[in-house]
Amino acid sequence: MNIPQRHDALTKSFLSDPSVAREFLERYLHKDVQAICNFDTLQIEPTSYVDEDLKMHCSDITYRLELKDKSNYVYVYTLIEHQNKADKLMPFRILKYQAAIIQNHITRHRTDKHEVPLLPLVAPIVFYNGNKSPYPYKIDIAEMFEHRELFDEISLGKFSLVDLTVMENKEILTHGKIAPLEIIAKHIKVRNFLNYIDDVVSAFVLAHEQNLSVALFKSAFTYLSTEREKEELVRLSDLIIKNLPNYEEIVMNYADSLKLEGIQQGMQQGMQQGRRQGMQQGMQQERQEIAKNLLRCGVDILAIKNATHLSDKELEQLKASLH
Repeated sequence: MNIPQRHDALTKSFLSDPSVAREFLERYLHKDVQAICNFDTLQIEPTSYVDEDLKMHCSDITYRLELKDKSNYVYVYTLIEHQNKADKLMPFRILKYQAAIIQNHITRHRTDKHEVPLLPLVAPIVFYNGNKSPYPYKIDIAEMFEHRELFDEISLGKFSLVDLTVMENKEILTHGKIAPLEIIAKHIKVRNFLNYIDDVVSAFVLAHEQNLSVALFKSAFTYLSTEREKEELVRLSDLIIKNLPNYEEIVMNYADSLKLEGIQQGMQQGMQQGRRQGMQQGMQQERQEIAKNLLRCGVDILAIKNATHLSDKELEQLKASLH
């Protein structure tokens, strides 16, 4: 057995003894944490969190103590370092171990209703006996960030919230090119979408005035066309053409697709009524006209084929006829 392994075995044998473990925690665990713990509930967790490639250089012990009010637990993660050279990224490693312990706790204590319990405290302790003395690196992850003065504002596990559910539409309509995204996201699932179409159009107008790209408008309009009903989209299309004539071509392409869909439905009804041949001829002409319009707009040939069900040969002939 080499020296690191012997050191590991010796340290773990001591720190795994209940009476020694208690004395260890009473000496080194933060006093405020000790004050809320019931030391009579001290247990050693069976799981190791050390990365596989580091197990030759360190080991760990995780203690669990119940809070005095029995509302939760405190985990004390003790990392036993027996590599000669200290790790500059130790606070980051510790952070990963803390997250893993919390995840295990959530998995273990999740209720039948799948509610997430309040998270437990995880107090880390590193047991160090390296060559350099004193310990040469940072022990607080906050000190490792380049802009330390901002860390408390954007610290780990803390996030800024964009809560559209409490944001008034009037406020959203001051948000420039972000407004269409926010107004659509806020109202896309509501039943009475017609009540908000004016605000959607206003958001598009605002964003257009601030040079929203055509690609982003097309992306937003396509999304709306897949999520909302025809009646709503007809109203939306009319308002966009009225207020944003620059986008008329994009909207009309969508109108053509609606027309094609209606024609296809009409063809199915005609077939059921015994007028299959005549309807097919009329459909063929309509498909060709729609295909020509889409070709003029530069729509991808494969997309036109999928929409019109015309053959490659028919589409090539139509394309040639436009030149």
